[in-house]
Amino acid sequence: MDVGQIKEEVNAFKQDIENVVTSHVKYYKLWLFRFSVRLFTSVFWSVIFLMLFFFAFIFFAVAGALALSEYLESMPLGFLLVGIIFVLVMLFVFFFMRKRINRLWLRKLSEIYFQE
Repeated sequence: MDVGQIKEEVNAFKQDIENVVTSHVKYYKLWLFRFSVRLFTSVFWSVIFLMLFFFAFIFFAVAGALALSEYLESMPLGFLLVGIIFVLVMLFVFFFMRKRINRLWLRKLSEIYFQE
């Protein structure tokens, strides 16, 4: 092998390495774009769902408080009982359901991240 042929081989090898690196960079850019879009859409739909759920929950809470107020014949007492029920549910979720909720979020985000 002469020096010219070695230079050609080195240049061809250099070009192959540049092509591999370029294709990897393009692949990871595409993967990052896909991951970010999927994460954004998941968060977006979760927020929309939670907002609608919150509005329905507010209407049910007011309806329940009004029904309790009529039953107890005291409007403040009906709303106070509904508030106490919400605080008890909040404490239950905070102390007993926190780990399950964290696992659910971790599982859901892991499915998105590690898919394919």
